[in-house]
Amino acid sequence: MKRKTIIDKTHLRILLVRVFGAVTLTVEHATAAFWRVFLLCGFVVSLWLFHIPQNLGLLFEWIFFAVFLGGGGYFLWKDGRHFRFPSLLEIDRRIEKDSAIKGRPLSEADDTLANPQNSGTRGLWRLARIRLLALLPKLKPVRVKAFMAERDPYAMRLFVLMALMLGFIHAGTDWDLRIKNGLMPFEIGVAKPSDQQERFTLWITPPDYTALPQLVLNGKTIKNETLQIARGSTVKAVLNVGFGTPELMMGEEAFTFDDTGNGSYGLEINASDQGGVLKIKQGVFEIASWDYNITPDTAPRLAMTGDAIIALEDGELQFPFEVYDDYGVEYLSMEMTLDPMVEDAPLGENFSEKRSVISPANQDFEISPVYDLTAHGWAGLPVVFTFRVSDKAGQKSEILTLNAVLPEREFSHPIAKALVALRKKLAWAPASEDGYDDVSYNLRALLLEQELFHNDVVVYLGIRTAASRLEYQAASEQVAKEVMALLWDVALRIEDGDLSLAARRLKDAQMALEEALQDPDISEAKIARLMHDLRQAMAEYLTEMAREMQKRAAESGEDMPDVSPEMMSQMMNTDALSEFMAQMEAELRSGNKDVAQKMLSQMQRLMDMLNPSMKMEMPEDMQMMQQSINELQELIERQEDLLEQTEEQADLLDMLRAMQINREQSVGSFQAPDVPYVNTFDNRVEQEALRIILGQLMLDANDKIGEIPEGMGLAEQEMRSSSAALEVNEPAKSMPHQEQALAYLKESQQQMAQQLQQRMQQMTGFMLSRGAMQYDPFGRPYGGQNDPNVPPGGSQIEIPDEGERRRVQEILEILRRRAGEMNRPREEIEYYRRLLKRF
Repeated sequence: MKRKTIIDKTHLRILLVRVFGAVTLTVEHATAAFWRVFLLCGFVVSLWLFHIPQNLGLLFEWIFFAVFLGGGGYFLWKDGRHFRFPSLLEIDRRIEKDSAIKGRPLSEADDTLANPQNSGTRGLWRLARIRLLALLPKLKPVRVKAFMAERDPYAMRLFVLMALMLGFIHAGTDWDLRIKNGLMPFEIGVAKPSDQQERFTLWITPPDYTALPQLVLNGKTIKNETLQIARGSTVKAVLNVGFGTPELMMGEEAFTFDDTGNGSYGLEINASDQGGVLKIKQGVFEIASWDYNITPDTAPRLAMTGDAIIALEDGELQFPFEVYDDYGVEYLSMEMTLDPMVEDAPLGENFSEKRSVISPANQDFEISPVYDLTAHGWAGLPVVFTFRVSDKAGQKSEILTLNAVLPEREFSHPIAKALVALRKKLAWAPASEDGYDDVSYNLRALLLEQELFHNDVVVYLGIRTAASRLEYQAASEQVAKEVMALLWDVALRIEDGDLSLAARRLKDAQMALEEALQDPDISEAKIARLMHDLRQAMAEYLTEMAREMQKRAAESGEDMPDVSPEMMSQMMNTDALSEFMAQMEAELRSGNKDVAQKMLSQMQRLMDMLNPSMKMEMPEDMQMMQQSINELQELIERQEDLLEQTEEQADLLDMLRAMQINREQSVGSFQAPDVPYVNTFDNRVEQEALRIILGQLMLDANDKIGEIPEGMGLAEQEMRSSSAALEVNEPAKSMPHQEQALAYLKESQQQMAQQLQQRMQQMTGFMLSRGAMQYDPFGRPYGGQNDPNVPPGGSQIEIPDEGERRRVQEILEILRRRAGEMNRPREEIEYYRRLLKRF
């Protein structure tokens, strides 16, 4: 049994030695047959890793590839045909030789006895076999021969090995792409991968107004994605290496590159209007190819959102519109003409106005422009309004035509009424000498009633000037127009003070700046002058509006604006307006006219809401929010009073229990002792009343704004629990619920205020302050005294400085650039595009 085990181990050792010998001899034969092929492959791959053939141009790249194929094929034919796998006899002889054993124990292991019938021969044979078996454990594995020094006396293999190692270090993570480039100098139908962006690069730049990212195409670009190119984009291409003049194929058009020297070629064209395939070709070879679609720039849309034009109190017309454009509307144009049905009309002419809108891209945007045309000579007559919007590409919407009667402003002051009547008479007879004399006579008669206009020197001089011009100047339409404008200004001053005139000066300053923005050669001096005029007009307007608000508040029976004083103070925050206009001027001086135009449009929407009539009509949902904020404040105050009473009752009950005072209460027909007793019935009734009021507020919120603030529902539950505790005369148990209800009510009020601010921002385009500003007796704003984050006298406005704005702009530019680099992973590109949509 022991002998059999020894034989099995010997056989296993022989098997392992033979397998190792077979592998070693196979490697030696392959090395001897293919070493020149391996050397050639290593040398060529090292050149690819160093990017040498690609840098020499497409022709040299093809030459290297041909040498690689030709040389490899030659060496395979020359040396590879001698390759053979080692035989078993060759393996055994090599093992015996390397083991230095005399005799041939492996080679003779399969020998057989020729004459087994002879007993003497069998004895000798048995003795020889025993000797062979004794030699088998001494067999050793085959040693690898060092024969390359003879075949490669100059050690070129070491040079190639070092070149390969350095090449992999140089290529870094792009080693696989560089080898693939060398193995595939071209691919049929698809773009060849490249490991360097500098070989060829395409920049597809959309128009600036689209705010889309620039597409950067190179060898690493994602191939299986169809490019979306905005209409009007420019395509710039650079090709640094190659043989022959390249061409750019875009759809059916072909464009030849310009030779820029040093083997580089460049091209800049406008993108075609049709989709197709974008190719770069050099000679007969296609270097890169992408499918692309052209994203059209559709014309803007304009539509009415209401059933009719809104006539405001002082005769202004408000037009509820909704605009849409895929990249944003830029301008709203209005033209007013006399209705053709009118055969005889007073002095007047067509009126047109173009104002900035700057709507968000790819969104329906509501605007409500206000036009004050009560001073027009056609007031009271039917007119035709035509509106159009245009986008930044100059495309215009369809014309929207509206018919209306141009309203006349009603004046209450007798002198103002008389001036308007004389003005209308002059409009119907602008070139009549008799009419001039009659109007002049009546104007001088009004000067005798100076006490009616409080001896206002400005009014007196205005009326006298108008009368003198009509008396001494020849009758003409030009004189009539100028006198009519003067009489209108005097009537407004008598009726409104300076508020309407300040509003008109502000409007004129806005329009002057808006027209200047369309001038590409506007100077900094003109910008400074126009901004100074706008600041001065804004300050006058806000001063007059604040004065008028105080006047109306002091006079009994006068209606106040629908907006609360707190909300009005937010929108009239002079500190924030000043900062806002300073930012606008900074944008203008730095050349960012688009940003300045957007800010001017936002200011225009705010001024449309704050019209001189001070009847700022808010939408129904905003009115509900404002009303809810006020009612929540009343609820909070009543709940605080109830909590104070409940605390007093709880303290009284604790005191009674501490003194162990019991009173007897009649129950039925006998007297029974009772615990100290405090009647909380009235408090429970008050708590239930507050809960019912809150429930009605919740129903109104759900009806008007479509949602109920979560805090309201939680406050209602706490009030219910408080009422249950008060019902059983437990004021101490009611107090925590009341305190929690108060916290929820204040949270709901704050949430409602934030929603109102967001809604206001949506209407006006921006919000000038985060909280209500307070004013000193001279009307100057100062910081809120109750704001823990703002020191007394400090400003609540946090408008970013120039550095912060520049930083934000740089971040947006980085996001746009990275979103357009198609060589990035698809998930990363989509992430950048989502960020751009958000911001």
